[in-house]
Amino acid sequence: MGSTHQASDYENTTKFIINHIKKTFEQGNDIAKEMRKMTAVDQSKWEPTLQMRTDSDPIIATRENKQYEMKYKADYDECIK
Repeated sequence: MGSTHQASDYENTTKFIINHIKKTFEQGNDIAKEMRKMTAVDQSKWEPTLQMRTDSDPIIATRENKQYEMKYKADYDECIK
């Protein structure tokens, strides 16, 4: 069983960690907010989406689609780091 002292230590430690995260991390406020709520963040909205060109000229469409694929891959690789 835990004591009130341990509960107090837990609260103080949690506050310290949340404050440290807010100061240290790039999205620290968002992380701290989610830690207080203790719910998981839906990360799927951060994933890149692949664009497609629908130009009537197939050469232009192919070239731009290839460019979109390269950008998507770069964005995806950055996302999973």
